[in-house]
Amino acid sequence: MKAIDRFESALYFVLCVFQFMLSFTIFVAVVARYVFGFPLPEVNIVQNFSLVWLIMLGSGIALKEKEHLDIDILGPYLSERANAMRAFFIDVVVLLAIILLLAVGYKSFLAGFSRTELTPIRFLDHRITLVYFNSAFLFGAITMFIYQVINVLKTFKKIKEFQTGGSSK
Repeated sequence: MKAIDRFESALYFVLCVFQFMLSFTIFVAVVARYVFGFPLPEVNIVQNFSLVWLIMLGSGIALKEKEHLDIDILGPYLSERANAMRAFFIDVVVLLAIILLLAVGYKSFLAGFSRTELTPIRFLDHRITLVYFNSAFLFGAITMFIYQVINVLKTFKKIKEFQTGGSSK
């Protein structure tokens, strides 16, 4: 099994865990509030945590599946080679945006060490740091970067096949 396949399996597992945490805490919050009349503000922290991680790691999967934003007005009117070049240009622009997100994610990660969650958790004697939330931006950007580099290499290979006279689908 290739390293990228193991990475992807682990990523899907982590996404499943966060999806379960989000669903379970929503269920607990609704039951606690509407059945027992006892709101639990702590579950909002877990919900926000799960949602941020789902969004950031899910963005990497979206890039892998080529489900990111791509406005393709000219695509049907361009040749296969021109479409491959258009796809390569878009992939490079997205990669540059991800590199910017990596820098922002790293700064956010570092800032998370010095900031704390605003909502106190009743059973903890201190407030948790935001590094657990902010690290989602860094790890999500790393995931997006990995998959986008693969996308760039694939589209570059497709362009090279057109230049050497091979056909590509």
